[in-house]
Amino acid sequence: MYGIEQKLKIIRHAERYGTASCCDAFALKVRTLRRWRRLYREEGAAALSDGRKSVSGRKGGRPVPPEVVSFIRPPQDPCHLNAGAGIIKPALSGFCERRDYAPMSVAMIGRIIADDKDKRRTVPLRLNRLGKVKSLCPKNSRHRKPKPLAMWWPLIA
Repeated sequence: MYGIEQKLKIIRHAERYGTASCCDAFALKVRTLRRWRRLYREEGAAALSDGRKSVSGRKGGRPVPPEVVSFIRPPQDPCHLNAGAGIIKPALSGFCERRDYAPMSVAMIGRIIADDKDKRRTVPLRLNRLGKVKSLCPKNSRHRKPKPLAMWWPLIA
C-alpha cells in the first residue's frame, strides 16, 4: 500500500517522465495512476488517503427488504423448492407491486438465493426398496480398471 506522500511522488514522477515509464518504474497499472491523478486534480492530496476503496467492482447496492427475502425463501414450499430465479420472478413482481417495492431483476433474485446459507437447494432423497434413505455417494464404490482395447475392438490385435 502506498501512503499519501508516496502517491504524490509517483504523480510528480509521471508528470515529469510520462505515464508509461512511471508505471514501469513503480509497477503500477495505468488505470491506477490515472485514478490517482484525477483524485489529486479534483479533490486534492486528502483524496489520496487509503480510506478510499477501489472504484472497480460494485459492493453493496440497495438493501433488500426482509419481506422480499422471506418471499424468495419460503418455508419448504414443495412445488417450488428448487425453483430458480427465472421461475420466482413473475410471482415476485406482483408481490413487489402490491407492496410498492422496486421491481427486482432475475440477477438480483439469483444473488439473494446465492447468499442464502443452503442456497435454497435440497437434495432429493433416494429410497431403497424398504423405504429407507440411501446414501448419495456409496462408500464401497471402486474405480475399476478399463478393459483392454483389444477386447472391445478385436481387429486391432
